[in-house]
Amino acid sequence: MKKVLWVLLFLSCLSTILLSQEISEKEGKKVIEDIRRDLNESLEEKVFRSKNTIETRTASGEAAFETGKERMAFLKMEEKEIMEFEEILGMEANENRVFLSQKFDEIHKEFNFNKNEIESISIENKKLNEYLSKLNNIEQKIRTGN
Repeated sequence: MKKVLWVLLFLSCLSTILLSQEISEKEGKKVIEDIRRDLNESLEEKVFRSKNTIETRTASGEAAFETGKERMAFLKMEEKEIMEFEEILGMEANENRVFLSQKFDEIHKEFNFNKNEIESISIENKKLNEYLSKLNNIEQKIRTGN
């Protein structure tokens, strides 16, 4: 009888260990999948994957630009190498050329400017809505008073 209990206890412990290992493997696979999606997903997909409120869209836009900055770091190094090779070879740099990292920086500045503008408009909108609700309350008090 004791042997049967020990065998059952051993089997239950073994099944618990295997189950917990399977769960941790699933969580690990999910984390790896999230990382892959983050790396392969375009910036536009990151922005529009979010909910449709102003705050979440700007937050996801910021996250997308952070990912873009990480990707641009590699490009900037290659662009510097190109300029160094041109200098070594004695080639004249094209004045009209704009590197992708420069364009990204310009767009990021524009995004930050627009984001700040949206935030100020949103704050002003909240204040106006509060003022409007106060006016509605006053109007209701006047109507009930008459």
